[in-house]
Amino acid sequence: FSFMEAEASTVSKVEFRTLDQVKQEPVGILSINVIEASGVPSMDLNGYSDPYVIMKFGSKQLRSPTVKKSLHPVWNHEFKVLVNPDETKLDLVFEIWDWDKATSDDFIGSCVLNLAEYSHSNGTFDKTLPFVPKVSAKKLKKIKEPSELKLQISFATKEALVKQFWDGLVEYFDTDGNRTIDATEFSNLLIGIHSDPDVIEEEGEEAVFAAIDKDGDGEITSEELSQFMEEGSDLAQRLWQQQPKVMWRVFLAMHEGTNVGQMILDQWNIAPKLSVQEDNKKLYKEILVQVRETGKLEVELIPNYIRVAMKMMYSNGLGRATTNKVRKVLNSMTERQGRTYDHPNSVKEIPKFIEFHGINEEEMREPASSFKNFNEFFFRKLKEGARPVAEENNDGVAVSPADSRFHVFPTLAEAQTFWVKGTSFSISSLVRDDALAQEFEKCSLVIARLAPQDYHRFHSPVTGTVGEFKMIDGTYFTVNPIAINQKIDVYGKNKRLVTSIETKEFGKVLFVAVGATMVGSINMTVQPKQSVKKGDELGYFAFGGSTCLVLFKQGSIAFDNDLMVNSAKPIETLIKMGDRIGTATS
Repeated sequence: FSFMEAEASTVSKVEFRTLDQVKQEPVGILSINVIEASGVPSMDLNGYSDPYVIMKFGSKQLRSPTVKKSLHPVWNHEFKVLVNPDETKLDLVFEIWDWDKATSDDFIGSCVLNLAEYSHSNGTFDKTLPFVPKVSAKKLKKIKEPSELKLQISFATKEALVKQFWDGLVEYFDTDGNRTIDATEFSNLLIGIHSDPDVIEEEGEEAVFAAIDKDGDGEITSEELSQFMEEGSDLAQRLWQQQPKVMWRVFLAMHEGTNVGQMILDQWNIAPKLSVQEDNKKLYKEILVQVRETGKLEVELIPNYIRVAMKMMYSNGLGRATTNKVRKVLNSMTERQGRTYDHPNSVKEIPKFIEFHGINEEEMREPASSFKNFNEFFFRKLKEGARPVAEENNDGVAVSPADSRFHVFPTLAEAQTFWVKGTSFSISSLVRDDALAQEFEKCSLVIARLAPQDYHRFHSPVTGTVGEFKMIDGTYFTVNPIAINQKIDVYGKNKRLVTSIETKEFGKVLFVAVGATMVGSINMTVQPKQSVKKGDELGYFAFGGSTCLVLFKQGSIAFDNDLMVNSAKPIETLIKMGDRIGTATS
């Protein structure tokens, strides 16, 4: 088979390389942390060097970042490589080079490590390798300390990784903490691992569960799951054809603070774009959005964790979304993800996320390398002028509060007819305030849905004065269109923040920030009674999808015609923060 090999790094962008010549499965994964070097000679006129390391292993060559102006560089840079059966006795060659802006880079020295000593056992080892700088005798005399390269080496055998893989999957999808998977948890696991839905439909989910549950006790252990998949029966191969590739990709991409199940759910870590698109076409139905700028229809990728959330909420028509167990699972997934993306090691996910979703880095106020964790990147700010505000000096024009997939409905009845199908959805359930609900009983509704790849700061759609904040606790159901079109009152059940904006042109306007699956928090950056102009920032969401609801009193706004037409189809319109959405009627 062919799979991707990743160069993992605490600094540089993760690269994926396709290895088409592999004839056998690897015997393990080698991790080399290039920690630091001492005794580096000066290579420029100012008495410094700009050193970096190239690691050569067979046909593979991996490079560390450059440390500028240092004779004792500290990289703490990790290389990960797959080790094939015929590579266990190869030498690892480490070359130290001096980066030069004007001319070709200069070779400093090299050292060699034989892999045979480490490739047959699990463990972590510290190693210091001497090197002889290839410089003049005059420069050698100026070196004040031994010329050495310090490494930390670890090797994980295939057998150890296989056990860790299946243990990790069971641990992630086990919601009651008994270290096994029951029928409900198994259903979530199947969708989470991208199992083939055609096979599930053909064989029947109960039959697949029974085939794995060898002792018939109604619970699947990691040993039973591993044995079933590793035996390679026809059913196992058809159920999850990508499993060998996925396992290796997971461990090449994993770092401290992550879990096997989580790495699979965050598919930008491990999965090529094409395969994800093909998988998504098999899930329920495609999500089509029309890009306002171009008028073109686009298929939106459904993140894998949203697939799991939808499976839990709607499979088999059991109404499981109303159960405490489903709420507990979604809350647990969300809280765990929030902790993970606050961890410093989560910066490793940033380059992969940017590449997977095609994020425009030119718009970002700060470079990707400046963020201390993934969440800081997720709620990043944009450069001034990246989102022009429509008719900025005309407060009678309302604008989009966020980069989002947009719907507008002149009346609540139209919203419930075309889009919000939750049988119990009401303004009262949304705002939890009888007087406010009565005031907005007749309203015009804006639904601005943010996908994970969107800019996740939200802004004021109108000019006015911000009211008090009301945080309403709730769960973390997905706000995916497939969910909103079902019978569950997602907006009235999810965690949300309600505030108002008093305006001259539109009267009182309600603004509701709704969290969703994997949204760790809703954060306001303004204060009550603060004056804002349309386009001013109000707050931001931490990781995940989310939604902004804007409620105008009925008859106070005339929405733009293109948004009205698409909403009646119904199809979402992809627009940017600051785009015009309608005008005041008075």
